[in-house]
Amino acid sequence: MKAILKQISFILDKKQKKKIPLLIIMMLLGGILEALGVSIIIPFVAAITNNDKFNNNNVIRWIYSEFPIINEKIIIVLMLVGLIVIYIIKNLYLFLMNYVQYKYIYSNQNALMNKLLSIYLKKPYDYFLNTNVAQVSAVITTDVPATFTALTNAVLFFSDLVICIFLFGLLLVTDIYMTLIIAAILGITMLEIRKRFKPVSKRIGEETRTNYINMAKCINQSVHGIKDVKVLQKEDSFMYSFQKNVFNYTQSLKKNALLGQIPRSLIETVSIISVAIYLIIVTVLGKNLSNMLPQISAFALAIIRLMPSANRISNYINGMAYLSVSVNKVYEEVLSIQNSHEEASNSKSVKSIKFNIFNKIELKNIEFNYPGSEMRIFEKANMQIPIGKSIGIIGESGAGKSTIVDILLGLLVINSGEILIDNKSIFTNYRGWLSEVGYIPQMIYMLDDTIMANITFNYNNQEEDKKRLWEVLEEAQLADFVRELPEGINTTIGERGVRLSGGQRQRIGIARALYHNPSILIFDEATSALDGDTENAIIESIEKMHGKKTMIIIAHRLATIRGCDAIYKVENKTIKVVDKDSLHI
Repeated sequence: MKAILKQISFILDKKQKKKIPLLIIMMLLGGILEALGVSIIIPFVAAITNNDKFNNNNVIRWIYSEFPIINEKIIIVLMLVGLIVIYIIKNLYLFLMNYVQYKYIYSNQNALMNKLLSIYLKKPYDYFLNTNVAQVSAVITTDVPATFTALTNAVLFFSDLVICIFLFGLLLVTDIYMTLIIAAILGITMLEIRKRFKPVSKRIGEETRTNYINMAKCINQSVHGIKDVKVLQKEDSFMYSFQKNVFNYTQSLKKNALLGQIPRSLIETVSIISVAIYLIIVTVLGKNLSNMLPQISAFALAIIRLMPSANRISNYINGMAYLSVSVNKVYEEVLSIQNSHEEASNSKSVKSIKFNIFNKIELKNIEFNYPGSEMRIFEKANMQIPIGKSIGIIGESGAGKSTIVDILLGLLVINSGEILIDNKSIFTNYRGWLSEVGYIPQMIYMLDDTIMANITFNYNNQEEDKKRLWEVLEEAQLADFVRELPEGINTTIGERGVRLSGGQRQRIGIARALYHNPSILIFDEATSALDGDTENAIIESIEKMHGKKTMIIIAHRLATIRGCDAIYKVENKTIKVVDKDSLHI
């Protein structure tokens, strides 16, 4: 538990940790009220069961002498009224305490989920080349809630522990021997439960997380590849994989649920046995149990209140072991925040200032290989892109054409060399550079949303420039199509744009790239997946922008770059200028 609490402490920021003392103080007050609620039972039972002993109590005798109007019935009524008031106050306070606790837990869970997604979005592009989307999703949607469940367990553990301490203190005053016997037996039982169950809970937690990720991966792969799944008639194969992982996942949940029930039965049985053994001993020793009725009543009430707390304490400890895998994963991610902030402040998160480009964009002495691979993609590669010109890039499949785009965009970190604008690194004003670039890939990523949302790519409810939206639809030659739709720009296109043709998706991609009026357009094999007629129509749209924008066109077919001012060829880890006439376009 100590290791988990240390990790949770690291995950919480200073502001969040400052509120923990308030929670502890509230728990202490809650424990006092719980003990007070039990303690008032003792004189009440004594008043009912042993009148003479109750009336001879020094406090009661003083009350009778000072207030003659008060008799035994009035005392009992007042005690009952006091009992009602104490329990109302106690339970209202405990509700308030729980409200504060849960508000603290869930507001901070919300903040951490937002923070982690922000961190993921700021991670370098090459991070996602080797990361499964199910892993990222699991950290945010499963591990963060699990971490705050562990924090909830820790808070409630200490809350119940405080209550147990106060109740045990009350019982020590009531009957020290019975209390010590119960405490010793119960303590040994809980230590054994922790020793035996903690490693099992941790192992089940690891199994649950792994099975959840595999289950999510099955869903992602089957839905995203639904066309291939149906054409190849592999529905049963994907269902088999999913069913296997769902079975393993639910088995893990079942094991954890069953494991959580065992301590309750053990603690309840041990508590009853402890009290029974003590009562057997005092009976054998010849003591009168009727004289012990107030103490026995207090113990009965305290044990009824203690058993759930003891059971929860045991479950909290096992639960934290079960959740330790998720806590550790979130801890590792939060640990990377500092480096992420340093990287961002040193390069890409510089405040956006307009990048005035006058002459050229240049790749200078670029050397690059993908992380984890020793094979160099580029060695001392150079390329110049004059402003206002159209540049075509050709090369064999796998030569590195799309890698050039990712390097130009600053998404891939080069081993050495420079990416320059008028002899100034793009990273001196990275956001300003990106604001000058419009990017159209081969496969346009489509939101399951409206045409307007897919062009503006906004989820922040800001007011859109409708006039600009229609301008880019005209430039992408998509305006007539959109006007014919019943809901126009508010038409929903379905997940991954399933309601649109390939050409329409590409035109939306072009409109998206043009919306913020960039000075540079990059087409990364933007027409290679289209049929001949559609490709020609898209090429015509591209050629209409010749001279208006600086264009970099990665070509799969030579026809795509027929209007370019210069052509580069990627081969043998370099980028070379090609004589356009030699290509016979």
